[in-house]
Amino acid sequence: MLAQIKDDGGEASKNEICQGMVSAAVESYGELDIVVNSVANAPDHTTSDVDVDEALWDSIIEVSLKSVMPTSKHAIPEMIKAGGGSIVNISSVQGVQSGFRASHSYSAAKAGMMGLSKSMAVHYGRDNIRVNCVVLGQVHAPHAAALISDEARQMRRRSAPLGTEGDGWGAAWASLFLASDEARRISGVDFPVDAGLLAATPLAVIPHLKDPE
Repeated sequence: MLAQIKDDGGEASKNEICQGMVSAAVESYGELDIVVNSVANAPDHTTSDVDVDEALWDSIIEVSLKSVMPTSKHAIPEMIKAGGGSIVNISSVQGVQSGFRASHSYSAAKAGMMGLSKSMAVHYGRDNIRVNCVVLGQVHAPHAAALISDEARQMRRRSAPLGTEGDGWGAAWASLFLASDEARRISGVDFPVDAGLLAATPLAVIPHLKDPE
């Protein structure tokens, strides 16, 4: 993923210390007014309540939810100094509805991220800090390629009203909008980027699943 970001002309850091990451951003750019928390740790097998290993559960929560806290902890004071800013957290439709694979820990983490975002949006709003969640669905990313068969991938694509599959750029463009001045009055929202998946009931998409395209 680091190589892909750099290949696309971006900058990325493996700095494990969030405070150091924030300090590096301030040193490089003069101030900090935008943070995007895009992180996940999804296992390559099911993690239902009856078969999950507790250490694996803790690992997924640690990466997919808890990591947002130290980044925000160190970023928010710098944003206040800068006069405000925007935090965008990347969540998933699995935090709203169950997916086709049982991954309860991942669902819990992504739901927790949405709750955390709303709480932060409320309590830092007067500091002119906006916090929103991008809720992704139907995305085929490099890390997911080995976790899903071609058949399941096509079924997932067809299950959404638009019948399209997304990639990382969908998250990037949504994040760019939410971080921009055009979204200056948007805070505390869950912003779906899911080809309409969350708007549909299973019954509504049955024709698309039954009929070959």
